[in-house]
Amino acid sequence: MSRIRVVLLDRDGVLVEDVPDNADPDRVRPVAGAREALALLRAHDVRTGFLTRQPGVAGGRLTEADVRRVDARVEDSSAPSTCAGCARTPPRTAAAAARPSRA
Repeated sequence: MSRIRVVLLDRDGVLVEDVPDNADPDRVRPVAGAREALALLRAHDVRTGFLTRQPGVAGGRLTEADVRRVDARVEDSSAPSTCAGCARTPPRTAAAAARPSRA
């Protein structure tokens, strides 16, 4: 049986509260239990990443730069604040999580 190496999670509503068309990183709030779940995955050497579908970009309500700023805050807010023995790396975008580790 193969071991799970990477888990990809939806950004809005799974890692952070869903705020439609959010362009403001200050509105990012972690979903209850998200940090603990990520810490558990990391404790088992599972890499994490997140995906997001942002129709506001196509609709002109958001820019790609807005999404990148919010993504950066999601990464910061998902990092464990105090977790002895946990990897201190935040979840990454899907492309970064899928890259082979250099470790």
